Amino acid sequence: MASLTTKEKQVLAGLIIPPQPDTLMQLLAEADKPEPDINKIGKLIAADIAISSVILQLVNSAEAMLCNKVTSAQKAVLILGLTRTLPLVRAIALQNAFEPSPAMTRFWQQANQLGLTCIRVAKLLNKPQLTEQAYMLGLFHMAGIPMMLLSFDNYETDMLPKAEQTGWQSLLNDEKAYYGSTHPTVAAMLAKNWQLPRPLIELIFHQYDLTALRGSQFVNELGLTLLAIIKLARRACLPASDTEWQASEAFVLAQLSLNQEQLDELLIELAPNSSR
Repeated sequence: MASLTTKEKQVLAGLIIPPQPDTLMQLLAEADKPEPDINKIGKLIAADIAISSVILQLVNSAEAMLCNKVTSAQKAVLILGLTRTLPLVRAIALQNAFEPSPAMTRFWQQANQLGLTCIRVAKLLNKPQLTEQAYMLGLFHMAGIPMMLLSFDNYETDMLPKAEQTGWQSLLNDEKAYYGSTHPTVAAMLAKNWQLPRPLIELIFHQYDLTALRGSQFVNELGLTLLAIIKLARRACLPASDTEWQASEAFVLAQLSLNQEQLDELLIELAPNSSR
């Protein structure tokens, strides 16, 4: 993350940051061992109903495209492996970390749809190895929004309607003026607190600034591909933001090695009402 002003640091220090749940902390501790016990990880996930139920929903979803239905969290972990399981657990834990409210519920429905669309994009691009990371990043890169909903009473009434009309990027100037920070910065701070890898934190922080990302020493080609997947998924299922897409389209085409016809075909495939 770039250096922040003293004022912005003070604003961020006053925000309500949901802590990592115990299950996630235990999983990360086990994953950090020289030889992680995959059976123990499966048992930890199975013991947490809130996480295990969503893991099963995800691995059995149409987006996952598994041949046979998975009926236990432990089996899901064995199928996915540790590297693919942890991003899903992080994303699910993130959603569960916020107290429910009508605005929060609507936001997470939208964010989860975005995450599922990221999975579809990765599958359609024949990049199945990126599906879980793309799902996690799809949720975490927007996590500043529920934090601002939690921290600022007027964020729901003053910011969300504008986002619905003109897209999330259009909020940046107003957020900085009214609250002293922006939702990408807040999301990056949360990602750092939740121990996401440094490259992903950079992607979240600079999600609207492709020039800064290309110049970052922490972001590699894999990270840029993940961001391109997210940009494409955002175009398919989030409120329209022509400004963001105009700034991103050439990057998406180049990073994903697509031509315009292929991109248009993908967007048709990803359209919410598509029957294909």
